[in-house]
Amino acid sequence: PHSPAGESLVLALPFPGKAGRFMAFVSLADPEAGRALARKIPHYGKYGFLVFKGPGGTNTAKGRWAWTRSPMKVPVRFRGKVPAGPVPSTLPPGVPLWLAPKGMSR
Repeated sequence: PHSPAGESLVLALPFPGKAGRFMAFVSLADPEAGRALARKIPHYGKYGFLVFKGPGGTNTAKGRWAWTRSPMKVPVRFRGKVPAGPVPSTLPPGVPLWLAPKGMSR
């Protein structure tokens, strides 16, 4: 759980495959913070991350995710019809990037 110095953390991300839908992750500093955040979070709809301090939920940080130049963002192009759901992918067999020491992995 997230609780550095009594802070609660809220993260919101686009829901994969559901345009206009989002998912949220909430880590509370304590149960009282949950009650305060339930009242406050709807007013912060344009932000992707929020930090609140204390049981009263004083907002100490907020911001939006910057997705435009991430090396993890890769355009995908399909020939023909775009699939409605996730597209399975397979990796070719090869040498792992890191070999675990004996006893750490099966």
